Amino acid sequence: MKTSPSDPAIINLSINLLKISRPLEVITTFFDNYHYTDADWYLQNMIKMAGKCGKEKNLPDRACDMIFFYENITQLIEISWIIAQQDNEGSSANITIESTDQQAMMNPKLFALPHQASYAFDFFPRYLSGDEFLKPYLVFPKLFKAYALSEWKEKLNMILHHVMSRYRGEISTCDVNLYKLLRLLGKMIAACHLIFVRHESIKHPVLPTNNDATPTEKSSQESGDN
Repeated sequence: MKTSPSDPAIINLSINLLKISRPLEVITTFFDNYHYTDADWYLQNMIKMAGKCGKEKNLPDRACDMIFFYENITQLIEISWIIAQQDNEGSSANITIESTDQQAMMNPKLFALPHQASYAFDFFPRYLSGDEFLKPYLVFPKLFKAYALSEWKEKLNMILHHVMSRYRGEISTCDVNLYKLLRLLGKMIAACHLIFVRHESIKHPVLPTNNDATPTEKSSQESGDN
């Protein structure tokens, strides 16, 4: 489905029209603001706090950080909606190794930046299936099959309200399935991070050592030596 600047959903986006045409810039800005592990921490804590109920609670020690995260993840869900409507089959973020080749899939170059090599597995996308790991764009249609964009924004707003309110108020599971939100938003952040990493790797390639190479790369290197 194509969109135009006059579409109601476009008009109600918080991101501007220039960013709409450059989804990767929005994704890059998000990960300039948050390491993947930090984003996952904020997501889990936002969901956890929204689910608490009962007695009066204290606001987060750094409440403004939670608001800033809400604003950033709202923009990420908006640009995910744009991406979901595009043909991303030929994107360089998609890779073609077999999902059963676990050794190749564990190559840190596929999910972490070169300077993160020493702690690369902190960035492994545990929310994703094998197919989603290979083709992260598969995640985006699933987000909007579950909820429309307007519903996502409404649910995020409701969660922020419960997090920031003076009292713990229980969110009815009929209105908000917190586990489902955590799983889907976790998939979105993980997929966006893979896209970010793989595009950055193309922009700033680092020649791997033979020990870092995938089995296919090692085979090619050995053939070249011969």
